[in-house]
Amino acid sequence: MINQLTPKLNHCNAQDIANTVWAYATVNHPAPELFDAMAPMAIEKLDSFDSQNLSNTVWAYSTAQHPASELFEAMAAALKVTASMSSADNNGSINKLDTFNSQAISNTAWAYASMG
Repeated sequence: MINQLTPKLNHCNAQDIANTVWAYATVNHPAPELFDAMAPMAIEKLDSFDSQNLSNTVWAYSTAQHPASELFEAMAAALKVTASMSSADNNGSINKLDTFNSQAISNTAWAYASMG
């Protein structure tokens, strides 16, 4: 199945990426090749990730114990940038941190703490 998914990764949107890695992690199905292939796609499409996509993705990588330091760093940087923007500076874009509910904050914090 992973061999069938890999060529189609370019067509995945943020929710597709988050849902796929979340599903594999939830059922505890090892898929290192898939997780390796999804990480750069997630980084490339990071601007389109909403709070749930971000939270579910880092949760999945952490739950699967699949290291993805570049992905975690890119997501942290994206959150840090949006957090440092004032409403006057961000040209109408939404601060992603403002969209996180308590569950997303908790899952994201847990994921980062678990991955070290």
